[in-house]
Amino acid sequence: MKEGVQSNKYKLEGNDLYIFNVYNISERKYLNDKECDKFCESLELKRVPFIKYDTLLGTVEDWVEFSKGQSLICKGVQMEGIVVRGIEEETISDYGRFSFKVINPDFLLRYSE
Repeated sequence: MKEGVQSNKYKLEGNDLYIFNVYNISERKYLNDKECDKFCESLELKRVPFIKYDTLLGTVEDWVEFSKGQSLICKGVQMEGIVVRGIEEETISDYGRFSFKVINPDFLLRYSE
């Protein structure tokens, strides 16, 4: 089988699943970080790698700089970027769930995206 999802930039072999979010349909809410960990552990599922737990501080430039680096899934490959979320689920009125992605500009340049 040829691995080809999004050109397989991370050079993964075979099929694998990494959990990013878990949504509880019955309660109509996303699980918070600890709940998601428990859920994944109970089903022996892998979660996407965590880089750091920290306070949301700094400028946009600071976040962009932090988004640069090596993938934690595949050494030697630039990571695509980072997703910033609260450890506890938080909804901001007029905007929705607190979550944003910071793209690694080196990844974009490398893969012409």
